Amino acid sequence: MDQKEKFEIFKKRRLLAFDEIRHIKLEPFHGCSLNCPFCGISRDKIEAMPREIFYKIIRELNPDKLRLITLCGHGEPTLCKDIELYIHELRNRFPTAVMEMYSNVEVFLRFGFKKMLDVFDSGLTHLMADLYGDDKYDIFISELKKIRGEISSRNIDVVLYKDSPYPLCTYTKPKQKRLVIAREVSSDTSDASRRRHTWGGNICEDKIEEYSGRRLEDFPLQKRCVDLLKYLTIYVSGDAMICCRDGGRAISVGNVKENSLSEIWNSDEAQIIRYLLHTKRRGMIPSCYFCTQQSFREGLYPYWGREYSEKEIEEGLKKMMRINQKSELWKNLKKIETRLPDVIQEAL
Repeated sequence: MDQKEKFEIFKKRRLLAFDEIRHIKLEPFHGCSLNCPFCGISRDKIEAMPREIFYKIIRELNPDKLRLITLCGHGEPTLCKDIELYIHELRNRFPTAVMEMYSNVEVFLRFGFKKMLDVFDSGLTHLMADLYGDDKYDIFISELKKIRGEISSRNIDVVLYKDSPYPLCTYTKPKQKRLVIAREVSSDTSDASRRRHTWGGNICEDKIEEYSGRRLEDFPLQKRCVDLLKYLTIYVSGDAMICCRDGGRAISVGNVKENSLSEIWNSDEAQIIRYLLHTKRRGMIPSCYFCTQQSFREGLYPYWGREYSEKEIEEGLKKMMRINQKSELWKNLKKIETRLPDVIQEAL
């Protein structure tokens, strides 16, 4: 058996493994208590995920297949008044899945750390505490020491992000719950930080250059991306987005109010995006044009779909694109408009 035959067998196995969603990213709340200059999330309105959308999502996910749940999106999840209920319901429905949440911990600092303990008690596995600035870090650590006993009794492992011996996104449920502390984000991965990225181009031009070391004219990267082969992102509105980094919400592959999760996951819209990213054509997708995300171990996620014609790609993109003219992404794209594919120019 030659390598090509081995790969085809491997590809079929991966197809069987990912014929259903294994990783879901949910946005419990759209909006944030902070206004960080490096953050590219859209702030067009503030809203929480309605219960009817939430319950429709969890009903359609397969408990035997789902392995990882991420609560983040473009907002601060702890601002959702139903967050503990949602975590509790997710844990009851998916008892073996890893559940992680990303938070700026402002709610815990303002209203007490009991709420943080409550989210762990509700069923959360991992909490990423993003602390921006030394003052906030010192205050958080000081308050954390006051509940050291309660942290220990709940078997919660507290680690710095740079010292964490395991990735936060893992499909294997750990023996201990984890509170992972990131002191500051940076474009340098050698310090105690998480790496900054360009939020799909939805930050101002000078920040894109600072974080990526590239001018607008130097994009797009000629790189594959397998994120849409790994997970689906659902926003408060029910829109299914191609990626949590789509700060401008420029591409939607469906809405759970109109289609089932299975229909969205296997739709031509989702497959067209996967096909373009598989063939290193980020430049055809507005929210991927300025993206600096690079996938690792791409061979583990082979593209399983068919090839699409240029006409099918253009028609599909026109249906999916929704570039907000008030967004930083729209402004950045306009600056290099003549370099863009016709389908994006028409959307502008």
